[in-house]
Amino acid sequence: MTPTPPGVELLAQAVTYTRSTLAAVSLDDLARPTPCDGWRLADLLAHLDDALDAFTEAADGQVWLSPASPALLGRPVATADELRAKAQDLVRAWRRPAPVGPVVGVGGVGVGGVEVGGVEVGGVGVDPTAVVLTAALEVAVHGNDVARSVRDLPARDLRRLPGPLARGLAGAADVLAPADDRTGRFGPRLAVPPGADDSARLLAHLGRVTGTTPD
Repeated sequence: MTPTPPGVELLAQAVTYTRSTLAAVSLDDLARPTPCDGWRLADLLAHLDDALDAFTEAADGQVWLSPASPALLGRPVATADELRAKAQDLVRAWRRPAPVGPVVGVGGVGVGGVEVGGVEVGGVGVDPTAVVLTAALEVAVHGNDVARSVRDLPARDLRRLPGPLARGLAGAADVLAPADDRTGRFGPRLAVPPGADDSARLLAHLGRVTGTTPD
C-alpha cells in the first residue's frame, strides 16, 4: 500500500484547532461580523461547509470547485456540530492509503521518493500534497476567523493559532498565498511588529490581525 500524502498530520492539527473554535458557536453568533470583509459568521460557516465537502471529495481523486461567495447562504447553514463532524471526516478521508502517482514538496513539506495519487481539481491535475496543505491552511485560518467572531470562547488563547500549527503552515502559506498573488482569497500582507509570535506572523501574511474580535 502507498502512504498518505505528506501534510496530513498538519491537516489533523488544523482540524483539532478548528473543531475547538466551532464548539463555541451559538445561534446568537451567526449574525456577528468576521475578519472576512462583508461576511457574517453564517456566511463563513457556509463557506467552510463547502470547503470541507470539496477537500473531502478531493481525497478520492477528483473535485469540481466553484468560487466561494456569501450567496452560499441560499442553502441551509450547517450547524457547528455538523461542521465539526465533517472536519473529522476530512482527516479520515486523507488518511486512507492513496493510489500511486508523483509527489512534490510544498513550502518545505514533502517526502523524497514517496509516491501518492494525483487529484483532479476543476479538470486540472494537482499534486495531492498541495491539496492537503491548502486544506490545512483554509481550515486553520477559518477556524481562527470563527474564534475571532464568536462572543464567548472557553479559552481566550483560541483566538491565536497554536504555535506548532502556525510554524508548520508558514512555508506552505508562502507558496500557496504569495504576497503578490492573493486573487481575492486573502487581504494584503500586513506588517508584523518585532517580537511577534508565529501565529501573528502567519495571520499577518494572510492579511489578518491577531486576536481582535470584530464588532
